Amino acid sequence: MDYRLVVAVVKRGRADAALDAAKEAGAEGATVFFARGTSIHGPVPFMGLRITSEQEVVLMLVEAPQADAVLEAVVAAAEIEKPGMGIAFAMPIDRVLGIVHAQDQPPSEPAGS
Repeated sequence: MDYRLVVAVVKRGRADAALDAAKEAGAEGATVFFARGTSIHGPVPFMGLRITSEQEVVLMLVEAPQADAVLEAVVAAAEIEKPGMGIAFAMPIDRVLGIVHAQDQPPSEPAGS
């Protein structure tokens, strides 16, 4: 099976909308975690403190034929096309392990069993 990793870095609070749209487009699940962002524009100090943007990172492993639809759904739902709302991309995956329900063959017995 051929897979793609769809990655979306979205403004905090937008991950749920991105996930819902991704599932409607064919994604079966995702991993979400919080992150802090930096960019060439950098945080502007406010009263001596640097304010950094809080973001959520959404990782979705999807079958290759669904990757474009999932990516486009995430971009629309998280409004990524608006400035400062985030970034999304897809990349090929060479090897995947652990997706037992999608494997063509049952897992082999461990050596020495």
